[in-house]
Amino acid sequence: MRGPFAKGSGAATFRAGQPFATHARQLSGDEKVVPDCVGTAAPRQDGGRSARTPTFTVSICTHDRPHYVRSCLESLRRQSVGLDAFDILVVDSCSPAEVGEQLREMVAAMPNARLVRTERLGASIARNLAIASTTADYLLFIDDDAIAAPDWVEQVRRVIMEHDPWPAVLGGRVL
Repeated sequence: MRGPFAKGSGAATFRAGQPFATHARQLSGDEKVVPDCVGTAAPRQDGGRSARTPTFTVSICTHDRPHYVRSCLESLRRQSVGLDAFDILVVDSCSPAEVGEQLREMVAAMPNARLVRTERLGASIARNLAIASTTADYLLFIDDDAIAAPDWVEQVRRVIMEHDPWPAVLGGRVL
């Protein structure tokens, strides 16, 4: 395994409400950084680097795959930044009732997690619901079958804090 995710997974991070122009930023193979590219946000109104740390919500969109969600949540439980540094939003995309109950139990066991549900099937519908359900500065999408590296949120935060203004969009490697 190389990079922040298990093979076959992917993620993206978006900053809500910010216009951006994207430019590529290639990373060396030795660099332990999540994004391959960084989008530059519009100039900040306050004119300078923020003294505060950005807020994060990690979104897991799923349909009828509680066994994957369980493993993904466990990897998020082990984040080096601690559970109080980010929120988790599990989006259930029209799973059967028994799966919905399993997801409710998993989410209830995590102090920083919540569950929302859509009755319409589809990844785009689920992701749009995630976007509408958070007020965090950044929304980090992770596939339900992905395992986040223990320092994933920490590395995303580090990359964001290195830029002034904060980037509007970050994209992770897809292996």
